[in-house]
Amino acid sequence: MSTLTAKHALINFLKEQNLKLKKKHFDILHKEEITGLSFLDLTEEKFCSIGFALGSATLLTRGSDPQRKAEACVLFI
Repeated sequence: MSTLTAKHALINFLKEQNLKLKKKHFDILHKEEITGLSFLDLTEEKFCSIGFALGSATLLTRGSDPQRKAEACVLFI
């Protein structure tokens, strides 16, 4: 999977999760070249360090529960 395709797959996956993310959040993921596999390793602190506010970072890491990680792994591997 190309990097661009992987980024789009991650963004589509996150949109389906209804996390109330805004365009600026997806722009950060795109700018930082975050793809599915790297997303799975991000922590709340790492999200904050690349420009996410604490609330959004918390939602994204809370969304990384084992079931969601399993779903994401299937999509991104």
